Amino acid sequence: MSLLRSVIPLSILVLLHAPKAFGEQAKTVVVDKWYDGFKGLITLDLTDDVTSGWTLTLSFPVPTPNLEIWRAEIVDNQGDKVYTMKNMPWNTQMSKGTFKLYFMAKKSDVTKDPPIGAVMFSRGAPITNQPPTASPSPPPPATKPPSSSPGPDTTRPTQPPQTTAPPSLTQSPSRGPGKYDYSEVLKLSILFYEAQRSGKLPPNNRVKWRKDSALGDKGPNGEDLTGGWYDAGDYVKFGFPMASSVTVLAWGIVEYKEAYVAAGQYSNVLDSIKWATDYFIKAHTKKEEFYGQVGDGDLDHAFWGRPEDMTMRRPAWKITPQNPGSDLAAETAAALAAASIAFKAQNTRASKKYARKLLTHSKQLYAFADKYRGVYSDSIPNAGKFYKSYSGFQDELVWGAAWLYRATKESSYLVKAEKYYKDYGMDGQAWAFSWDDKKAGVQLLLAQLTKKESYKNAIKASLDNWLPGGSVRYTPKGLAWRIKWGSNRYAANTAFLALVAADQGLKRTAYRNFAKKQINYMLGDSGRSFVVGFGKNPPRRPHHSSSSCPSAPQPCGWDNFNADIPNAHVLKGALVGGPDENDNYKDDRKDYVMNEVTTDYNAGFQSSVSGLKQLEL
Repeated sequence: MSLLRSVIPLSILVLLHAPKAFGEQAKTVVVDKWYDGFKGLITLDLTDDVTSGWTLTLSFPVPTPNLEIWRAEIVDNQGDKVYTMKNMPWNTQMSKGTFKLYFMAKKSDVTKDPPIGAVMFSRGAPITNQPPTASPSPPPPATKPPSSSPGPDTTRPTQPPQTTAPPSLTQSPSRGPGKYDYSEVLKLSILFYEAQRSGKLPPNNRVKWRKDSALGDKGPNGEDLTGGWYDAGDYVKFGFPMASSVTVLAWGIVEYKEAYVAAGQYSNVLDSIKWATDYFIKAHTKKEEFYGQVGDGDLDHAFWGRPEDMTMRRPAWKITPQNPGSDLAAETAAALAAASIAFKAQNTRASKKYARKLLTHSKQLYAFADKYRGVYSDSIPNAGKFYKSYSGFQDELVWGAAWLYRATKESSYLVKAEKYYKDYGMDGQAWAFSWDDKKAGVQLLLAQLTKKESYKNAIKASLDNWLPGGSVRYTPKGLAWRIKWGSNRYAANTAFLALVAADQGLKRTAYRNFAKKQINYMLGDSGRSFVVGFGKNPPRRPHHSSSSCPSAPQPCGWDNFNADIPNAHVLKGALVGGPDENDNYKDDRKDYVMNEVTTDYNAGFQSSVSGLKQLEL
């Protein structure tokens, strides 16, 4: 499947059939296309308020089947060519301005470009040839911002937060059991990843309220793309953050295997990441072809319900030599290389064989990333709305090479990693470690692998910025608060790096104390837990569609989203986004800033907990 790398210029301007006094117009463009389908956007420019409903007719010159549209209800379909639709119950009234409607449809002729639809718009109820379908559930929220922060926060509150001096980090952390049961937290976090599983669930599925889902995920040529993790509270499989999460989780397993063994979670955590790595192998359909996303983010976010009840089409997008994605391919290569080390250490015949398979795909993906340069979100624009690669692909090229060197000990990878590190200026102070920006991770990993002072100094500068006295703010209760989007996530990611750096002899006392204080803040030192199903007053309304739904046959929809009641099922182990800069937090699933959960949020958190657990041994 070849995805166009930019919006297709099919901008036809058509007059709307509305009273001339309004003079309204619409612009129809195709924003995505693939082998047998396409996605379009209708933009209505309303010159006056709509007060009593509206009707819209979308006409195509050729049959255009399986049309799906959100923010409107289809009430008539004439031969798959003329679709009549009306307002939803919640947008009967619209203020003047711009109103956008996205739609998806099949192409009747796959050899031709998508047909251009003509639009007629009028105010009032439609005259149809068939009775209207049942009214949908209450309205979805406004379009959700990206699941992760796009980069450094350039905004600041009008008044600086009232902070108290963070606790001293000079006292050495004690060994032995601490105030929180880290073994239990590891168990719960692994269960969270099991709750995110897509596809055919295994017979030993431990999350009983989850069922098989998205069994039809495939490429245009029938490629099996089932499996993998749903990204967050929604059901898109975003390959880039999924791969980053696997890399960080596998790194934690490699560093802190003994902690997982002691917690009784070693086999569970390997099974956990294998669900994702098996999916990456499926998605790597050719040496120089990799599927980086399944599911349309816009369409998906208009649905609130159980994943097994999804009826929307789930297009798949890939990177190719013509539409490259060096960051996606290199990050996936890093994930598979790191996972290969973890499975090799399990030291069974099956795990060693699987580790070799992972390395084969890792090498091919890295070669693909290095040969065909490009940013993946340019090739998969839908992903760019939610996980745009702001840092570019250079950091992933260093990252992937470093992990391949660690996994293979082949010097060519280290030579490449060190060269790219220098060429791309990776020695500067990192803003944060995230799914997008690997700079701090690169600094630490090369310090581990080479023991060179230059890398040690670089990672110390990046980590010291998070200690008291650095530029990172602290909340009154002690969270190192970087940005409102996933405030817990950034602190947890840095905590993990700090623990690994301490193991390398870098500021052991200060870094370990920092990590412990950040993780313990999330587990209860703040006065409450930010982990669903754990500790004192944990979140009960995470922004997570599946867990908010009661079990079938009870219905689930936007009523469940809007209901001010706890989620029907406990999403055990999920770390929510976190508080604001003054420790304020509200347990409200409609507040996706504070209450979103993602596979990315839990990765650094879980690996940090494993590091703290190992300190107790």
